[in-house]
Amino acid sequence: MRNHYENVGTSPYATTYPDTTKRPISVFRTQHSHILQVRKDLPKEIGNVRYIAFGMPTLSVYVPVYYGPDSYVEAYTIGSPQADNASAHWKFRKLQTLAMIDFNKYSKIVQAEYSKQEAEFAKEQQAMEKEYLSIYKTDPAKAKQLLQDFQNKVMQDALNTTDKLTNIIMQDLTNSVNERYRFKGA
Repeated sequence: MRNHYENVGTSPYATTYPDTTKRPISVFRTQHSHILQVRKDLPKEIGNVRYIAFGMPTLSVYVPVYYGPDSYVEAYTIGSPQADNASAHWKFRKLQTLAMIDFNKYSKIVQAEYSKQEAEFAKEQQAMEKEYLSIYKTDPAKAKQLLQDFQNKVMQDALNTTDKLTNIIMQDLTNSVNERYRFKGA
């Protein structure tokens, strides 16, 4: 879902004037991308997982979203067609817009950080599922709370990383503008 001809040297995002005759899989106008995982050998609460990336998959993180929780972090439940500071959609979209200003420079930063985060999510997910299965039959309420806590954590971690990356790119762009407009005596 993240491909954009990057492995064959014709990525439309790697140039100032993209070749718009080639349509990559990952495009900026993407609203969200989903990967579904169904494991019938597990309880449905943890056996059905949606990995959701908000916005352009190339510049987003896939967050595991389970079937079992009763609620989700509020930012993931709200939205507006106008930009805001509260919704997950706009947090991810703002970062992606900033990164597209200089894709060659900023995509590497975003992709490296999100790649690290997805690896962390996978390890945490494996540990949580193992613990969930060990307590599920004897204490379903405790297992459900474990899953809820995990879901809240990964969703919030993704938002925190997105905010951090947005600030990194914004700081770099601010420094660039400041350097570009250095007036003598000012």
